[in-house]
Amino acid sequence: MRCKQADDQSEIEILTNLWLEPIFLLHIRVLNFLLSRISIKSIQKNFFSQLKPYKELGIRINLMGNQLKYLDKSIFSNLTNLEELELNENYLILIQNETFHGLVNLRILYLNNNEIKTIESGAFKYLENLRKLLLFENHLTFLHKNLFKNLKMLQYLSLSYNNLVNFDKTNLNTMQLLDSLFLSSTNLVKFEFINKSSNKLLYLAHFNELDLSNNRLKYFNNETLDGIENLSYLNMALNDLEYLISFSFYTMKNLLVLNLDSNKISKIEPMCFYGLARVNKIVLSNNRIFHLENNLFNNLANLNHVSLEFNYLETLNGDMFNNLPKIQVLNVSFNKLNLIEFNSLTKLDSLRLIDLRNNLIANLGNNKIINYLASISSIVLSSNRLKFLHSKLFNSSILINLVLNNNQIESIENDTFKFCSLSLREFHIESNNLK
Repeated sequence: MRCKQADDQSEIEILTNLWLEPIFLLHIRVLNFLLSRISIKSIQKNFFSQLKPYKELGIRINLMGNQLKYLDKSIFSNLTNLEELELNENYLILIQNETFHGLVNLRILYLNNNEIKTIESGAFKYLENLRKLLLFENHLTFLHKNLFKNLKMLQYLSLSYNNLVNFDKTNLNTMQLLDSLFLSSTNLVKFEFINKSSNKLLYLAHFNELDLSNNRLKYFNNETLDGIENLSYLNMALNDLEYLISFSFYTMKNLLVLNLDSNKISKIEPMCFYGLARVNKIVLSNNRIFHLENNLFNNLANLNHVSLEFNYLETLNGDMFNNLPKIQVLNVSFNKLNLIEFNSLTKLDSLRLIDLRNNLIANLGNNKIINYLASISSIVLSSNRLKFLHSKLFNSSILINLVLNNNQIESIENDTFKFCSLSLREFHIESNNLK
Protein backbone atom coordinates (compact mmCIF):
# COMPACT_ATOMS: atom_id res chain seq x y z
CA MET A 1 0.00 0.00 0.00
CA ARG A 2 1.07 3.53 -0.59
CA CYS A 3 0.07 6.89 0.81
CA LYS A 4 -1.98 9.10 -1.52
CA GLN A 5 -1.09 12.75 -1.72
CA ALA A 6 -3.23 15.73 -2.52
CA ASP A 7 -2.26 17.47 -5.75
CA ASP A 8 -1.33 20.70 -4.00
CA GLN A 9 0.83 19.12 -1.27
CA SER A 10 4.40 17.97 -1.95
CA GLU A 11 5.24 16.99 1.64
CA ILE A 12 3.29 15.20 4.34
CA GLU A 13 4.03 16.59 7.78
CA ILE A 14 1.41 14.63 9.73
CA LEU A 15 0.00 11.26 8.78
CA THR A 16 -3.74 11.16 9.44
CA ASN A 17 -6.26 8.44 8.75
CA LEU A 18 -6.77 9.68 5.19
CA TRP A 19 -3.43 8.75 3.81
CA LEU A 20 -3.54 5.03 3.04
CA GLU A 21 -4.71 3.49 -0.19
CA PRO A 22 -4.38 -0.21 -1.15
CA ILE A 23 -1.81 -0.85 -3.87
CA PHE A 24 -0.91 -4.54 -3.97
CA LEU A 25 -0.58 -7.83 -2.15
CA LEU A 26 2.82 -9.50 -1.84
CA HIS A 27 2.81 -13.30 -1.97
CA ILE A 28 -0.97 -13.04 -1.48
CA ARG A 29 -0.76 -13.12 2.33
CA VAL A 30 1.46 -10.08 3.00
CA LEU A 31 0.41 -6.44 2.57
CA ASN A 32 3.08 -3.83 1.90
CA PHE A 33 2.50 -0.27 3.06
CA LEU A 34 4.96 2.00 1.28
CA LEU A 35 5.39 5.29 3.15
CA SER A 36 9.08 5.88 2.49
CA ARG A 37 10.81 9.16 1.59
CA ILE A 38 7.77 11.45 1.64
CA SER A 39 9.01 13.83 4.36
CA ILE A 40 6.72 12.56 7.14
CA LYS A 41 7.46 14.42 10.37
CA SER A 42 4.91 12.84 12.69
CA ILE A 43 2.22 10.16 12.78
CA GLN A 44 -1.22 10.55 14.30
CA LYS A 45 -1.55 8.23 17.29
CA ASN A 46 -4.50 6.24 15.93
CA PHE A 47 -3.24 6.28 12.36
CA PHE A 48 -2.64 2.54 12.05
CA SER A 49 -6.02 1.59 13.54
CA GLN A 50 -7.46 1.74 10.01
CA LEU A 51 -5.54 -1.47 9.22
CA LYS A 52 -7.82 -3.61 11.40
CA PRO A 53 -9.68 -5.03 8.34
CA TYR A 54 -6.43 -6.67 7.27
CA LYS A 55 -5.83 -8.60 10.50
CA GLU A 56 -5.86 -11.92 8.64
CA LEU A 57 -2.90 -10.87 6.50
CA GLY A 58 0.75 -10.26 7.30
CA ILE A 59 1.78 -6.61 7.12
CA ARG A 60 4.99 -4.82 6.22
CA ILE A 61 5.32 -1.07 6.81
CA ASN A 62 8.08 0.98 5.21
CA LEU A 63 8.64 4.40 6.81
CA MET A 64 12.27 4.65 5.77
CA GLY A 65 13.86 7.96 4.87
CA ASN A 66 11.39 10.36 6.44
CA GLN A 67 11.82 13.06 9.10
CA LEU A 68 10.40 11.28 12.12
CA LYS A 69 11.90 12.39 15.43
CA TYR A 70 9.40 10.86 17.81
CA LEU A 71 7.00 7.93 17.99
CA ASP A 72 4.01 7.92 20.34
CA LYS A 73 3.73 5.09 22.83
CA SER A 74 1.74 2.11 21.55
CA ILE A 75 1.41 3.68 18.11
CA PHE A 76 1.64 0.20 16.56
CA SER A 77 -0.38 -1.62 19.27
CA ASN A 78 -3.19 -2.72 16.92
CA LEU A 79 -0.78 -4.35 14.47
CA THR A 80 -0.46 -7.79 15.97
CA ASN A 81 0.04 -9.11 12.42
CA LEU A 82 2.91 -6.72 11.58
CA GLU A 83 5.91 -8.78 10.38
CA GLU A 84 8.39 -6.16 9.15
CA LEU A 85 8.84 -2.52 10.18
CA GLU A 86 11.30 -0.13 8.53
CA LEU A 87 12.03 3.00 10.54
CA ASN A 88 15.58 3.46 9.32
CA GLU A 89 17.00 6.74 7.97
CA ASN A 90 14.87 9.00 10.13
CA TYR A 91 15.77 11.30 13.04
CA LEU A 92 14.56 9.23 15.97
CA ILE A 93 16.30 10.00 19.26
CA LEU A 94 14.40 7.91 21.82
CA ILE A 95 12.79 4.45 21.79
CA GLN A 96 10.32 4.17 24.67
CA ASN A 97 9.15 1.13 26.61
CA GLU A 98 5.74 0.99 24.94
CA THR A 99 6.74 2.01 21.41
CA PHE A 100 6.44 -1.53 20.06
CA HIS A 101 3.60 -2.68 22.30
CA GLY A 102 1.54 -5.42 20.67
CA LEU A 103 3.99 -6.36 17.93
CA VAL A 104 4.14 -9.99 18.99
CA ASN A 105 4.65 -11.26 15.42
CA LEU A 106 7.24 -8.74 14.29
CA ARG A 107 10.18 -10.54 12.67
CA ILE A 108 12.36 -7.75 11.26
CA LEU A 109 12.91 -4.28 12.75
CA TYR A 110 15.02 -1.61 11.05
CA LEU A 111 16.13 1.21 13.35
CA ASN A 112 19.49 1.88 11.73
CA ASN A 113 20.68 5.27 10.53
CA ASN A 114 18.78 7.34 13.07
CA GLU A 115 20.03 9.52 15.93
CA ILE A 116 18.98 7.20 18.73
CA LYS A 117 20.70 8.00 22.01
CA THR A 118 18.44 6.14 24.41
CA ILE A 119 16.55 2.86 24.30
CA GLU A 120 14.51 2.32 27.44
CA SER A 121 15.03 -0.99 29.24
CA GLY A 122 11.70 -2.52 28.19
CA ALA A 123 11.58 -1.21 24.63
CA PHE A 124 11.83 -4.68 23.07
CA LYS A 125 9.94 -6.70 25.68
CA TYR A 126 6.97 -7.42 23.38
CA LEU A 127 9.05 -8.58 20.41
CA GLU A 128 9.17 -12.24 21.36
CA ASN A 129 9.28 -13.42 17.73
CA LEU A 130 11.81 -10.91 16.41
CA ARG A 131 14.47 -12.52 14.20
CA LYS A 132 16.45 -9.53 12.93
CA LEU A 133 17.26 -6.22 14.65
CA LEU A 134 19.29 -3.47 13.00
CA LEU A 135 20.54 -0.63 15.21
CA PHE A 136 23.72 0.36 13.42
CA GLU A 137 24.71 4.00 12.80
CA ASN A 138 23.05 5.62 15.79
CA HIS A 139 24.38 7.50 18.83
CA LEU A 140 24.09 4.77 21.44
CA THR A 141 26.60 4.86 24.29
CA PHE A 142 24.81 2.53 26.69
CA LEU A 143 22.58 -0.54 26.55
CA HIS A 144 20.45 -1.58 29.52
CA LYS A 145 21.49 -4.89 31.02
CA ASN A 146 18.22 -6.66 30.15
CA LEU A 147 17.43 -4.78 26.95
CA PHE A 148 17.36 -7.93 24.82
CA LYS A 149 15.99 -10.21 27.55
CA ASN A 150 12.81 -11.22 25.71
CA LEU A 151 14.38 -11.59 22.25
CA LYS A 152 14.67 -15.35 22.51
CA MET A 153 14.14 -15.87 18.78
CA LEU A 154 16.65 -13.25 17.63
CA GLN A 155 19.14 -14.49 15.04
CA TYR A 156 20.72 -11.29 13.69
CA LEU A 157 21.80 -8.23 15.69
CA SER A 158 23.73 -5.26 14.31
CA LEU A 159 25.00 -2.55 16.67
CA SER A 160 27.86 -1.31 14.52
CA TYR A 161 28.77 2.37 14.27
CA ASN A 162 27.68 3.39 17.74
CA ASN A 163 29.84 4.43 20.69
CA LEU A 164 29.29 1.62 23.16
CA VAL A 165 32.89 1.34 24.50
CA ASN A 166 31.85 -1.66 26.61
CA PHE A 167 29.39 -4.36 25.63
CA ASP A 168 27.69 -6.16 28.51
CA LYS A 169 27.78 -9.84 27.61
CA THR A 170 24.72 -10.50 29.76
CA ASN A 171 22.75 -8.92 26.92
CA LEU A 172 23.30 -12.19 25.07
CA ASN A 173 22.20 -14.53 27.86
CA THR A 174 18.73 -15.26 26.50
CA MET A 175 19.49 -15.13 22.77
CA GLN A 176 20.21 -18.82 22.33
CA LEU A 177 19.39 -18.71 18.60
CA LEU A 178 21.70 -15.80 17.80
CA ASP A 179 23.56 -16.44 14.56
CA SER A 180 25.22 -13.11 13.70
CA LEU A 181 26.42 -10.25 15.90
CA PHE A 182 27.91 -7.07 14.43
CA LEU A 183 29.81 -4.73 16.77
CA SER A 184 32.08 -3.05 14.26
CA SER A 185 33.12 0.58 14.89
CA THR A 186 31.61 0.79 18.36
CA ASN A 187 34.77 2.00 20.10
CA LEU A 188 35.01 -1.20 22.17
CA VAL A 189 38.05 -1.52 24.42
CA LYS A 190 37.08 -4.87 25.92
CA PHE A 191 34.99 -7.83 24.87
CA GLU A 192 34.63 -11.15 26.67
CA PHE A 193 32.09 -13.95 26.67
CA ILE A 194 33.19 -15.51 29.94
CA ASN A 195 31.81 -14.16 33.19
CA LYS A 196 34.84 -14.34 35.43
CA SER A 197 32.98 -13.46 38.62
CA SER A 198 30.73 -16.53 38.34
CA ASN A 199 32.90 -18.49 35.92
CA LYS A 200 29.73 -19.04 33.90
CA LEU A 201 30.09 -19.39 30.16
CA LEU A 202 27.62 -18.04 27.68
CA TYR A 203 26.83 -20.89 25.35
CA LEU A 204 25.43 -19.87 21.98
CA ALA A 205 25.02 -23.07 20.01
CA HIS A 206 23.98 -21.38 16.77
CA PHE A 207 26.44 -18.46 16.84
CA ASN A 208 28.04 -18.28 13.41
CA GLU A 209 29.39 -14.78 12.69
CA LEU A 210 31.00 -12.15 14.92
CA ASP A 211 32.25 -8.79 13.66
CA LEU A 212 34.44 -6.87 16.14
CA SER A 213 36.34 -4.89 13.52
CA ASN A 214 37.44 -1.26 13.82
CA ASN A 215 37.47 -1.04 17.60
CA ARG A 216 40.20 -0.54 20.22
CA LEU A 217 40.66 -4.12 21.39
CA LYS A 218 44.21 -4.78 22.58
CA TYR A 219 44.10 -8.29 23.99
CA PHE A 220 42.78 -11.67 22.90
CA ASN A 221 43.16 -15.20 24.25
CA ASN A 222 41.29 -18.50 24.33
CA GLU A 223 38.93 -17.25 27.05
CA THR A 224 37.85 -14.14 25.18
CA LEU A 225 35.29 -16.01 23.10
CA ASP A 226 34.94 -19.18 25.12
CA GLY A 227 31.56 -20.82 24.80
CA ILE A 228 31.01 -20.12 21.10
CA GLU A 229 32.68 -23.13 19.60
CA ASN A 230 30.44 -23.13 16.49
CA LEU A 231 31.63 -19.73 15.30
CA SER A 232 32.47 -19.74 11.58
CA TYR A 233 33.47 -16.14 10.82
CA LEU A 234 35.49 -13.91 13.14
CA ASN A 235 36.44 -10.40 12.05
CA MET A 236 38.86 -8.56 14.34
CA ALA A 237 40.41 -6.33 11.71
CA LEU A 238 41.31 -2.72 12.51
CA ASN A 239 41.92 -3.14 16.23
CA ASP A 240 44.97 -2.60 18.46
CA LEU A 241 46.06 -6.22 18.98
CA GLU A 242 49.84 -6.38 19.48
CA TYR A 243 50.52 -10.09 20.01
CA LEU A 244 48.81 -13.44 19.80
CA ILE A 245 49.60 -16.07 22.40
CA SER A 246 49.59 -19.84 21.96
CA PHE A 247 46.18 -21.52 21.85
CA SER A 248 44.40 -18.19 21.31
CA PHE A 249 41.79 -19.82 19.09
CA TYR A 250 41.84 -23.30 20.58
CA THR A 251 38.11 -23.40 21.35
CA MET A 252 37.06 -22.40 17.81
CA LYS A 253 37.08 -25.79 16.18
CA ASN A 254 34.56 -24.78 13.51
CA LEU A 255 36.05 -21.43 12.51
CA LEU A 256 36.31 -20.98 8.73
CA VAL A 257 37.55 -17.39 8.32
CA LEU A 258 39.81 -15.45 10.69
CA ASN A 259 40.41 -11.80 9.81
CA LEU A 260 43.15 -10.01 11.79
CA ASP A 261 43.96 -7.40 9.17
CA SER A 262 45.22 -3.94 10.18
CA ASN A 263 46.13 -4.49 13.81
CA LYS A 264 49.51 -3.86 15.45
CA ILE A 265 50.55 -7.50 15.69
CA SER A 266 54.32 -7.95 15.94
CA LYS A 267 54.52 -11.32 17.68
CA ILE A 268 52.66 -14.57 17.09
CA GLU A 269 53.50 -17.47 19.38
CA PRO A 270 54.13 -20.90 17.74
CA MET A 271 50.88 -22.64 18.75
CA CYS A 272 48.65 -19.64 18.21
CA PHE A 273 46.45 -21.25 15.55
CA TYR A 274 46.40 -24.70 17.12
CA GLY A 275 42.95 -26.25 17.01
CA LEU A 276 41.62 -24.46 13.93
CA ALA A 277 40.88 -27.73 12.19
CA ARG A 278 38.39 -26.29 9.69
CA VAL A 279 39.78 -22.82 9.01
CA ASN A 280 40.24 -22.06 5.30
CA LYS A 281 41.32 -18.42 5.38
CA ILE A 282 43.62 -16.47 7.71
CA VAL A 283 44.21 -12.75 7.11
CA LEU A 284 47.25 -11.17 8.82
CA SER A 285 47.85 -8.32 6.40
CA ASN A 286 48.74 -4.76 7.46
CA ASN A 287 50.41 -5.65 10.71
CA ARG A 288 53.96 -5.31 12.11
CA ILE A 289 55.16 -8.88 11.63
CA PHE A 290 58.92 -9.24 11.13
CA HIS A 291 59.19 -12.96 11.71
CA LEU A 292 57.02 -16.08 11.55
CA GLU A 293 57.79 -19.06 13.74
CA ASN A 294 58.40 -22.37 12.00
CA ASN A 295 55.32 -24.58 11.93
CA LEU A 296 53.08 -21.64 12.79
CA PHE A 297 50.38 -22.94 10.44
CA ASN A 298 51.22 -26.58 11.07
CA ASN A 299 48.43 -29.12 10.54
CA LEU A 300 45.76 -26.64 9.44
CA ALA A 301 44.54 -29.27 7.04
CA ASN A 302 41.82 -27.14 5.43
CA LEU A 303 43.71 -23.87 5.14
CA ASN A 304 43.25 -22.50 1.63
CA HIS A 305 44.30 -18.84 1.76
CA VAL A 306 46.94 -16.96 3.78
CA SER A 307 47.27 -13.17 3.54
CA LEU A 308 50.49 -11.68 4.91
CA GLU A 309 50.81 -8.60 2.72
CA PHE A 310 51.99 -5.25 4.12
CA ASN A 311 54.20 -6.58 6.89
CA TYR A 312 57.98 -6.59 7.43
CA LEU A 313 58.93 -10.18 6.62
CA GLU A 314 62.49 -10.62 5.33
CA THR A 315 62.61 -14.36 4.68
CA LEU A 316 60.17 -17.05 3.64
CA ASN A 317 60.78 -20.75 4.03
CA GLY A 318 58.81 -23.94 3.89
CA ASP A 319 59.00 -24.69 7.60
CA MET A 320 56.54 -21.87 8.11
CA PHE A 321 53.95 -23.75 6.06
CA ASN A 322 54.29 -27.43 6.93
CA ASN A 323 51.43 -29.86 6.33
CA LEU A 324 49.09 -27.56 4.43
CA PRO A 325 47.73 -29.89 1.74
CA LYS A 326 44.94 -27.54 0.59
CA ILE A 327 46.58 -24.13 0.52
CA GLN A 328 46.01 -22.45 -2.85
CA VAL A 329 46.74 -18.75 -2.24
CA LEU A 330 49.78 -17.31 -0.47
CA ASN A 331 50.06 -13.52 -0.47
CA VAL A 332 53.28 -12.05 0.93
CA SER A 333 53.36 -8.92 -1.20
CA PHE A 334 54.55 -5.58 0.17
CA ASN A 335 57.02 -7.01 2.66
CA LYS A 336 60.82 -6.80 2.92
CA LEU A 337 61.60 -10.21 1.45
CA ASN A 338 65.08 -10.42 -0.02
CA LEU A 339 65.24 -14.19 -0.15
CA ILE A 340 62.68 -16.84 -0.95
CA GLU A 341 63.61 -20.50 -0.77
CA PHE A 342 61.37 -22.13 -3.38
CA ASN A 343 63.00 -25.49 -2.73
CA SER A 344 61.62 -25.38 0.82
CA LEU A 345 58.04 -24.89 -0.38
CA THR A 346 57.71 -28.35 -1.88
CA LYS A 347 55.04 -29.40 0.62
CA LEU A 348 52.58 -26.84 -0.74
CA ASP A 349 51.22 -29.31 -3.27
CA SER A 350 48.00 -27.40 -4.01
CA LEU A 351 49.41 -23.86 -4.25
CA ARG A 352 47.93 -22.03 -7.23
CA LEU A 353 48.89 -18.40 -6.61
CA ILE A 354 51.92 -16.90 -4.91
CA ASP A 355 52.02 -13.10 -4.75
CA LEU A 356 55.50 -11.68 -4.08
CA ARG A 357 55.17 -8.21 -5.56
CA ASN A 358 56.75 -5.16 -3.95
CA ASN A 359 59.52 -6.92 -2.06
CA LEU A 360 63.31 -6.72 -2.27
CA ILE A 361 63.96 -9.99 -4.13
CA ALA A 362 67.05 -9.67 -6.33
CA ASN A 363 67.68 -13.27 -7.31
CA LEU A 364 65.53 -16.34 -7.94
CA GLY A 365 68.57 -18.59 -8.34
CA ASN A 366 68.94 -21.12 -11.11
CA ASN A 367 66.50 -23.69 -9.73
CA LYS A 368 63.34 -24.36 -11.68
CA ILE A 369 60.54 -22.89 -9.58
CA ILE A 370 58.01 -25.32 -10.98
CA ASN A 371 60.01 -28.28 -9.71
CA TYR A 372 58.98 -27.15 -6.24
CA LEU A 373 55.54 -25.69 -6.92
CA ALA A 374 54.04 -28.31 -9.19
CA SER A 375 50.49 -26.92 -9.15
CA ILE A 376 51.31 -23.21 -9.47
CA SER A 377 49.34 -21.31 -12.10
CA SER A 378 50.00 -17.67 -11.10
CA ILE A 379 53.25 -16.06 -10.00
CA VAL A 380 53.40 -12.34 -9.23
CA LEU A 381 56.93 -10.90 -8.88
CA SER A 382 56.42 -7.31 -9.98
CA SER A 383 58.24 -4.41 -8.31
CA ASN A 384 61.19 -6.35 -6.95
CA ARG A 385 64.92 -6.09 -7.80
CA LEU A 386 65.35 -8.96 -10.25
CA LYS A 387 68.13 -8.52 -12.78
CA PHE A 388 68.52 -11.90 -14.46
CA LEU A 389 66.26 -14.86 -15.27
CA HIS A 390 67.94 -18.25 -15.61
CA SER A 391 67.23 -20.98 -18.14
CA LYS A 392 63.95 -22.89 -17.78
CA LEU A 393 63.19 -21.01 -14.57
CA PHE A 394 59.46 -21.18 -15.26
CA ASN A 395 59.42 -24.71 -16.61
CA SER A 396 55.69 -25.41 -16.58
CA SER A 397 52.87 -26.14 -19.00
CA ILE A 398 50.17 -25.06 -16.51
CA LEU A 399 51.45 -21.56 -15.69
CA ILE A 400 48.70 -19.11 -16.67
CA ASN A 401 49.74 -15.77 -15.17
CA LEU A 402 53.30 -14.50 -14.83
CA VAL A 403 53.92 -10.92 -13.71
CA LEU A 404 57.50 -9.59 -13.80
CA ASN A 405 57.05 -5.89 -14.57
CA ASN A 406 58.82 -3.08 -12.69
CA ASN A 407 62.01 -4.99 -11.91
CA GLN A 408 65.56 -4.35 -13.10
CA ILE A 409 65.77 -7.28 -15.52
CA GLU A 410 68.60 -6.85 -18.00
CA SER A 411 68.96 -10.35 -19.42
CA ILE A 412 66.80 -13.41 -20.03
CA GLU A 413 68.13 -16.74 -21.24
CA ASN A 414 66.53 -18.09 -24.41
CA ASP A 415 64.59 -20.97 -22.91
CA THR A 416 63.48 -19.27 -19.68
CA PHE A 417 59.82 -19.41 -20.77
CA LYS A 418 60.07 -22.38 -23.14
CA PHE A 419 57.59 -24.68 -21.43
CA CYS A 420 55.05 -22.07 -20.36
CA SER A 421 54.72 -20.10 -23.59
CA LEU A 422 51.62 -22.01 -24.72
CA SER A 423 49.78 -21.94 -21.39
CA LEU A 424 50.37 -18.28 -20.48
CA ARG A 425 47.30 -16.05 -20.74
CA GLU A 426 48.71 -13.04 -18.96
CA PHE A 427 52.37 -12.11 -19.15
CA HIS A 428 53.86 -8.80 -17.99
CA ILE A 429 57.52 -7.89 -18.29
CA GLU A 430 57.28 -4.20 -19.09
CA SER A 431 59.22 -1.51 -17.20
CA ASN A 432 62.50 -3.43 -16.97
CA ASN A 433 65.98 -2.77 -18.36
CA LEU A 434 65.78 -5.09 -21.34
CA LYS A 435 67.40 -3.97 -24.56
